[in-house]
Amino acid sequence: MVGAPLPVKYILLTTASLLMTLLCFWLMQLLISTEISRMPEIAPTKISSPLLSPLRKAKEPEVRRKAKKAMPSELPPQSEGNPLPTQTSVLTKSHYPIRASLSEILGSEQIPVNLTPPTKDLVPVFMVQPVYPFVAVVKGIEGFVIVQFSVRENGRVTDAIVVESEPRSLFDDAALSAIRKFKFQPREVGGDPMPVETMQIRFAFTLESPYAS
Repeated sequence: MVGAPLPVKYILLTTASLLMTLLCFWLMQLLISTEISRMPEIAPTKISSPLLSPLRKAKEPEVRRKAKKAMPSELPPQSEGNPLPTQTSVLTKSHYPIRASLSEILGSEQIPVNLTPPTKDLVPVFMVQPVYPFVAVVKGIEGFVIVQFSVRENGRVTDAIVVESEPRSLFDDAALSAIRKFKFQPREVGGDPMPVETMQIRFAFTLESPYAS
């Protein structure tokens, strides 16, 4: 190339540069495809259905029965020394002023009255599956997490804590991150939304492989 003309030198240098660029690009593609083929497959996360603690039914108020006042069947006898006047006014039951209670007017028979307001139970409307930790996938570790939480009047989750997990603390962050994204239809009593406390849910982290027997 020492004695070659100047245009020939430019052509040779350009050709060599293109060949080096193509060679580098081919090596990069080869390295990327090799790394992708070595990455482990992440199995889907299996989450068990939430176990919601049952809600206690409001106790119906007791209806007290008031004893009915008995009317005397006969008037007390008058003494002989004090005879009755010729015109005597005797008050009968119908002449009493109406000041009796409802139980006295209707009698001693108890009338059932439903005083319990209508209620609606807590229902989950939006659930999120936790993200399986990459370290647990690589090592093939399975486990579970039990989370305790409360639900506000607007259906949002609050006060979420881990009460039990196995193995300890490996799946805790994934379970807490998932439960905080849950959305519930709040419990209603008489048409008004009510908060619910001390609920529990169990997340099961299980690796399901198609090659397992």
